[in-house]
Amino acid sequence: MRENGLRAKTTHLFRRKSHRGEYYRAEGNLLQGRPEPKKVNEVWVADLTYIKTGEGWFYLAAIMDLYSRKIVGWSMDKMRDTPLALKAFNRAWASRGCPAGLLFHTDQGIEFLNNAFKMRLKRCGVIQSTSRRGRCHDNAHMESFFHTLKNELLKFERLVTRAQARVLTSDYIKNFYNRERRHSGLGFLSPEQYEGKNKLR
Repeated sequence: MRENGLRAKTTHLFRRKSHRGEYYRAEGNLLQGRPEPKKVNEVWVADLTYIKTGEGWFYLAAIMDLYSRKIVGWSMDKMRDTPLALKAFNRAWASRGCPAGLLFHTDQGIEFLNNAFKMRLKRCGVIQSTSRRGRCHDNAHMESFFHTLKNELLKFERLVTRAQARVLTSDYIKNFYNRERRHSGLGFLSPEQYEGKNKLR
């Protein structure tokens, strides 16, 4: 390029501020090496994903109870941010009766490491855990859920509007995934069947 008098034209690189310190500090991975949960509301895992629609991207934040694989809280919006994650957590927290001694595990997304989210967990007495950087398998259960959702539902739907995506996704989670979809790891029971069976013990 120098010999031919050419010079590259570049744009400014986007750099996300790391805010070293408390604001975006990742917690340790407290899930690694931990035994499988023995009861509900012992460990929750969470993550966010995107859904393509005719109106643009739509984002889903979902929270799973690791004991039963039940999605206990979710939220959808056109913005991927901390309020989206907080809305999903608050719904899960209320629907599960504000459980004590809960471990909450996510990846290192800033939506979960934002100070507002950290303070919400702290006020609830929830212990935060995060995956190691670049290790997506640390949160494999959520990755598996999103793969299942997209493969079983979204792959076959032409989503014209975000409203349509909200209705179909919520119906899938509430009425099929939680109530009917069988999991080999749960003895071929659905999450709600598994929780109900073990309540009777």
